[in-house]
Amino acid sequence: MAVKPERPLWTDERLDDLSQAIRDGFSRSDTAHLAVREDIREMRSEFRSDLGQFKAETHEGFASVDRRIDALQRTLIIGMAGLIASIVAAAATIATIID
Repeated sequence: MAVKPERPLWTDERLDDLSQAIRDGFSRSDTAHLAVREDIREMRSEFRSDLGQFKAETHEGFASVDRRIDALQRTLIIGMAGLIASIVAAAATIATIID
């Protein structure tokens, strides 16, 4: 003898309650979804307003690095010219001593 589990009876009232519960759930989900979309819109507008300032700060930072590299280049060129002048002067001195 097989025992079958009892199946709940789905009356019209229970089906209507289930249907209403599902509608309420989707309504809450839609409300939450709209809130998230609004938050994303706010974050995008904040990002866009901050982006201009970020670009300006970045440009200034790169300009500062460019100035430092230019100063280093000038220092190296002056140092190399001094080194070459020293070598030439030493060679001239040695040449006068040898003669």
